[in-house]
This record gives sequence, structure tokens and C-alpha cells, in this order.
Amino acid sequence: MISFGRSFGLAVTLVGAILGAACSNSTSPSSSPALSVAQSDTVGQVLTSDAQGEIDFATVSGTAAVFPALRADIVLSPPPPCVSRSPASPANSDADPVPDSVRITFADCVATFPASSDTVSGTIDIFDPTPTVTDHAWKHIFTDLTRVHVGPLGRESIITFNGTRQGSRDSAQIAFTSTNVSTTWQWPSGGTASHERSWTLLFTADAAGTIVPDSALPSGSLTIAGTSTWTRGARSWTIDVTTPSALHYDASCTVRPKFDSGTIAAVVTRGANTSHLSIQFTACGQYTVTRS
Repeated sequence: MISFGRSFGLAVTLVGAILGAACSNSTSPSSSPALSVAQSDTVGQVLTSDAQGEIDFATVSGTAAVFPALRADIVLSPPPPCVSRSPASPANSDADPVPDSVRITFADCVATFPASSDTVSGTIDIFDPTPTVTDHAWKHIFTDLTRVHVGPLGRESIITFNGTRQGSRDSAQIAFTSTNVSTTWQWPSGGTASHERSWTLLFTADAAGTIVPDSALPSGSLTIAGTSTWTRGARSWTIDVTTPSALHYDASCTVRPKFDSGTIAAVVTRGANTSHLSIQFTACGQYTVTRS
């Protein structure tokens, strides 16, 4: 059960914590690896979180205050006090599902779960990149969309999301690009790291006709291809990402990541050293990271 905190409870999944379990192993590469086993676990967690985060808000059109929750989307009109929508009645020149321009602001919206809680702040600007053409185009700009996650033992992470993604969607598919999108992590120790990426993604619903604007994302498959940079302290790594087997998103999952099968392959390079990561999803919230 989700219980709501101050102002309104919100289980935003854009920069969600990894609530499931992960394990890792190494096949003992013959040359010097770019990542240690511990670093491989961290990068695997980040790639997994960001893969999930890329499809959070994917159906949002700006015509309602929509909050992707852990189990299903919550749509409220008018929005609760911790959320503002500006303008309240945005113009829509072409009468397609996306208004010309609207901003949704989260002001410390709190969601409480049985063993954790989230506090969400920041903004999402939603645009119609073709405001005079009736089509399926959309654009999202995230500005300091921040999620503070508190677990059973206290604060576990602060995750901040910035960047732009743009694409097109219909009732069967969502095709989009995320360009120079960044996720910044901060841990209780004070340590920070960032992941900046340019990815091309395609989500295909299991059942055609089930993708609905401002509604929960249905089950479907997700493919990802692109490059990114992982930075922690003074060190940076470049990462090439593909999905040799599409990730299957299970809308019925109650833990994140909500993938029950599929593989992320990542080639991680630092200087002359390379590591190959395989992130294999086995069930809702469950994945294994293998370094070679």
C-alpha cells in the first residue's frame, strides 16, 4: 500500500531507486579491466536505473497532472497542492494530444512506502515541437528533477535528472532520443557521481493500441543504443550501450527495475583499458551484472 505524506504522496519513478536485488561476478579478464568488480556493480546499478528512468513519464502529454506510481499512474485534476501546472489551461494550436507548452513543478511531494519514502522536487517542461501540425511529436525538458530516497536504514541516495528527450508516439510504439541527459547521484557519505548519455530508444507495447497519453505505460519491450560518460571524482569512463535482447517491461511489477527479461550490454573504456558488462534481467527487480 502507498500512503501519502505532506501535501500529496507521489511515487515518481523517473529516477527511481533499485528496489530489487542485484548480484555480480567476473570472468577474470586477461588484460587490465577498466572497472573493478565494485565499480562494475555501481555502473550496472546506474545503467539499470537510467534504463528504467527513460520510460518513466514516457506517456505524459501535459494535459493532466500525471504521476507515474510504483503500481499504476495517478492522474489528478486539479493537481494536489505540492504540484503546480503552468499555465493551468495551456494552448494547443493543433489539437493533438500535446499542448504547445506547459510546465509541471513538483514542490517536495512525499510518498511513503512500507519500508521507504521518496521526496520529489523539480520541473518537467512539455512541448509540442510541431505546434501547427497534428501529429504524435513531443518533447520533455527535465530541470533538477530530484528524488531523495530514504530506506529502512536512513537516506540512501539523492538522484537528480536533467536534460531533453524528444520523439514520437502512437498507441503501439514510443520512439525517442535522449540527448546529453544527465543523472547525478549523491550518497550519504557525500560522494557524488554522474552519468551523461545520448541514447536512442524504442518502446513497443506487447498489445497494439494500449499506449494511452497520460496513462500508465503498458507492458512491452525496450531497446536502447547509444553512448555515455560515467564520472566519479576525477575519473571518467566512456560507455557504449546496446540491448542484444530487448528488455521486457512488465507493468504489473511492484518493484523496480520493472524488467523481467532482457540484457543490457555495455562496453566500458578508460584510457587503454576496457571492461565488458552484461546486465541480465531475470525477474521483476532482479538482475545480474557480469564483467568480462
